[in-house]
Amino acid sequence: MTTGTVVDEEGNEATGVLRSNRIVSFTIGRTTRHISLDDFAELGLIWKANRADDDTQLAYREPVDSLRFFRVTGEGL
Repeated sequence: MTTGTVVDEEGNEATGVLRSNRIVSFTIGRTTRHISLDDFAELGLIWKANRADDDTQLAYREPVDSLRFFRVTGEGL
């Protein structure tokens, strides 16, 4: 999922979420809308993704050799 901003023709902005199935969910007032990204141009909406989400990467962690870990620490005996 990617967060971003939905902008309508009048310039109103709402925070939204782009899901993996290309559906954007956003709330205006008390109404939550779910619109396909393909239909945005037809409806006069613009999707702007947050750049911080694109640059985020999960930190790589070395796998734990569980048998060696338990032998060295003596845990689990």
